[in-house]
Amino acid sequence: MNQPMQAPPMHKPLSARSRKNVMEAMRGEAFAFAQYKVFARQARLNGHNSIADLFEKTADEEYMEHFAELSQLPVLADTDEQALNYAIAGESHEADTMYKLFAQEALEDGDLEVAKRFTELRHDEAVHRLAFQDALIRLQTSERVAGGK
Repeated sequence: MNQPMQAPPMHKPLSARSRKNVMEAMRGEAFAFAQYKVFARQARLNGHNSIADLFEKTADEEYMEHFAELSQLPVLADTDEQALNYAIAGESHEADTMYKLFAQEALEDGDLEVAKRFTELRHDEAVHRLAFQDALIRLQTSERVAGGK
């Protein structure tokens, strides 16, 4: 006897506060991963291999376990279009607000190398935004064409 196909389980949308907290935790885990990798490299340069190994091990746990587990929660985008819109918003904030302000403040403080780096990052983020916008247009166009067939 054929059993009816069951729809995949629907996840309950997270509350705004839980989503914010999960996103903050993911940012923290991702930053810890990157920071510990940098610390490991520096420790190796200083000849402290056991300290470097500790940073590497902890970095891998931060990413492979903590970040990976958090990313399985229903907090990220449900569709590719939603993911692209989130990415565009994030890159826009970095290019138009964050790095612009950081570069300006570094210049005011006389930290010219920092200002230069923030300006370079601002440019990179603008390029990322354009790439995501292009991908979104291509996705929407392909969906319209597929839907019209």
